[in-house]
Amino acid sequence: MFHYRMQNQNISWQLVITFMIILSSSSIAKAQDISLSEAIAYGIEHNEEILRQKEVVLQKEYEHAAMKGNFLPKITAAGGYTYLSENMQINTEQIKGSLDDVLSKYGVAVANQIIPIETSPEFQQGLYNSINSSLGKLPSYNIEIDNQHMPTANIIATQPIFMGGKIIAGTKFAKAESDEASYELVKVSNEVTQNIIKRYLAVVLLQDVVETRAHVLAGMKEHRNEAEKAIEIGVVPPHVLLRADVAVADAKRKMNDDKNNLKLAMLALKSEMGIQGDTTLVISDKMKYHLNTIALDSSLQDAYEAQPIFSILEQKRIMVRQNYNVKRSEILPKVVAWGEYGFFREELPIIQPPVMLGIQVKMNLFNGLKNVNEMKAAKHLEMEVDYAEDYARNQIKLWVNKSYISILNSQSKYQEIQTVIAMAEENLRVNKKRFSEGLTPSLDVLDARLLLEGELVEELVSLYDYYNALADFYTATAQPEKILEIFNQN
Repeated sequence: MFHYRMQNQNISWQLVITFMIILSSSSIAKAQDISLSEAIAYGIEHNEEILRQKEVVLQKEYEHAAMKGNFLPKITAAGGYTYLSENMQINTEQIKGSLDDVLSKYGVAVANQIIPIETSPEFQQGLYNSINSSLGKLPSYNIEIDNQHMPTANIIATQPIFMGGKIIAGTKFAKAESDEASYELVKVSNEVTQNIIKRYLAVVLLQDVVETRAHVLAGMKEHRNEAEKAIEIGVVPPHVLLRADVAVADAKRKMNDDKNNLKLAMLALKSEMGIQGDTTLVISDKMKYHLNTIALDSSLQDAYEAQPIFSILEQKRIMVRQNYNVKRSEILPKVVAWGEYGFFREELPIIQPPVMLGIQVKMNLFNGLKNVNEMKAAKHLEMEVDYAEDYARNQIKLWVNKSYISILNSQSKYQEIQTVIAMAEENLRVNKKRFSEGLTPSLDVLDARLLLEGELVEELVSLYDYYNALADFYTATAQPEKILEIFNQN
C-alpha cells in the first residue's frame, strides 16, 4: 500500500512538472493574429532578401557620392625623415669633362674682362684649349654634402581641369548604378510580395482542407455508429462495420497528413516574412470567391510602363553609354593643375622655393588600338541591351497573357464545381436515407461522402489557383498588392 501511494505521488509530481513546462512553453511562443495585408507589410520590412537589397541601394548611393568627389581638388600631405650613415658625395670624376668645359669657358670670359686681349676666334679658341688642357691634368675631387639628417614635409594639391569627359561619365555611371539598385529593390519587393501571398494562401487552403477533412471524419464516425446499431438489430451484416472502420482510419490519415502539410506551409510563410523565434501566427481568413473583371489590353500597357525590369534595362543602357565615354576619354588629352608647398627647405641639399604651381598635359598617342577596340565593344554592348529589352517585352507579354488565361480557367473550374458539389450533397443525402431504411449498402454512403469530400477539396484548390493566378497577374503588371482589394472583400 505504501509503495502504491509513493508511486501515485511520483505520478502526480510528474504531471505537475509537465503542466508547468507546457505553461512556460506556451508563454514563450507568442500567438499573433495576422491578415494578408499585415503579412505583406511585415515581410516588406523584415524579409532578408529585401534587407540585403536595401543595403545594396545604400552602397550604390555612397558610391555615387564618392564619384562626385572627383570634381574637387585633392590635397595630400606627405612627410618623412631620412638619416644617412655618411655624408653624401658628388662623384666629380663622372662629370669632370663637363666641369672642365664650363670652367674653361668661364676662364676665357674672365680673362677678357680683366685684360683686354685679342678677340679673334682663333685666339679665343687657343686660350680655351690652353685652360682646358691645364684643367684636364688636375685630378677629380668629390664634393661632400655635409648633411646626414633630411626631414621632408610637403602639401600637394591637384585639380583636374579636363580629363576627356572621364569624370563626368564615371559620375553618370555611378548614378545609373544607384538608380538600378533602387529599381532592383522594387523588383525584389514585388517578388517577395507574391511569394508571401502564395505562402499565405497555402496556409488558408490547408486550414480549410483540414476543416473539411474533420467534417468528413465526423461524418464517417457518425456512419460507423449507425452501422453498428444496424448490425445489432440485424439490418446489415457484421462485415459492414469493418469497412466503416477502414473509412474512419483513412479519413484520420488524410487529416493528419494535411495537418503536417499545414505546419510546413506555416513555416514557409514565416520564413518568407522574415519572422524569427517561436511566434505562432493565427490566420482566420477563409477561401471565398470574389468575381473580378480584368481589362487585358490596359493591364498589358500597365505592365510595359510599370515593370521595374524595363527601368533596370534603361539604367543599364545609360551605364553602357557612359562606359563608352570612359573608353573614349582615354584617347583625349588630360589637363591637371597642381600646386605644392614645402617645409624644411633649408635642410635639403638643394633649396627649392616654398611654393610651386604648374599645369600638366598628358595624352596617349598610341597603345596598340586598345581603346579603339574597347569603344567598338561598348557599342555592341549597347545593342545587347536593346535586344534584352525586346526579349523582356515579349516575356512580360507572355507572362500577362498566361496568368490571365489561368485566372479564366480557375474561375470556370470553380463555377463548374458548384454544380458538382450540389449533386454530390444530394447524392449523400439520398444514400444516407436509403441506408437508414435498409435499401442501400453501407459502401454507397461511404463512397458518396468521399465523393463530396473530393469535390469540396477541389473547390478549395480552384480558389487557391484563382487567387494565385491573380497574384501572378498583378505581379506581372508590377502591382501585386492589388490582390488585397479582391481578397479582402466581404
